[in-house]
Order: sequence, then structure tokens, then C-alpha cells
Amino acid sequence: MITVNVQQLLIYLVLAALFVFIIYLIMLVRKLLVTLSETNVALKDADKVLKDATVVSGIAADKATELDGVVTDVASVVSSIAADANNNQGLIKTVTNMSKAAASTFSYIKEQKQEKEEKEFKEYKKAQKKEKKAEKKA
Repeated sequence: MITVNVQQLLIYLVLAALFVFIIYLIMLVRKLLVTLSETNVALKDADKVLKDATVVSGIAADKATELDGVVTDVASVVSSIAADANNNQGLIKTVTNMSKAAASTFSYIKEQKQEKEEKEFKEYKKAQKKEKKAEKKA
């Protein structure tokens, strides 16, 4: 005949529950570590996006400054032409101002073209590096 002591039965049940609880905690910590590593990757990606946004806003600010000079030159030419028409100023001064404005405009266009070519060259170099990395992996 088997006799069961209630105190021993309760101890065994508590030990079994403790064992299940420890397994549950191990699984919970494992999921937490996976989640933290995924969050870390997402934060690194967000950091890259913020750096790119900083670069783009810096470029936009530089272009706005350059464009401001061109607009100022064109505005001075227009005001000079209006003043010449009203005050009958010399033709030479008007032509000089117009040539300054045209030179400023052409300079801006030339810089834009050079920057575009430099950007394309950088993209070409990046593509070459990616191809080399792909060849090394293969």
C-alpha cells in the first residue's frame, strides 16, 4: 500500500511549479534579447537617415546662399535698367550690369553641372565597390 504524505505532495508540486516558472523566465529573457537586437538595428538605420537628412539640408542651405547671390545680381540689373530708363543713365553702365548678372547666372549653372558630374562619379565609384564586394563574396 502506498501512503502519500500531504506535506511531501505539496513540496513536489511547488518544485514542479518552480521548474516550469524557471523555464518560462528563460524563454522570456531569450525573446527580450532578440527584441533588443532588432531594436538596435532599427536605431542604427534611423541614425543613418538622420545623417543623410543633415547632409541634404546642408546642401540645400549652400544652394540657397549661392542662388541668393544670383538673385541679387539679377535684381540689381533690373533696378538699374529701370533707373536708366527713368534717369537716362549711360548705356555702358547698363550693359556692364547686365553682363555681371549673366556671368553670375552662367557661373551658377556651371557649378550645378560640375556638382551633378561629381555626384554621378561618386555613385559610379560606389557601384564599383559594391560589385567588388559581391565578387569577393561569390
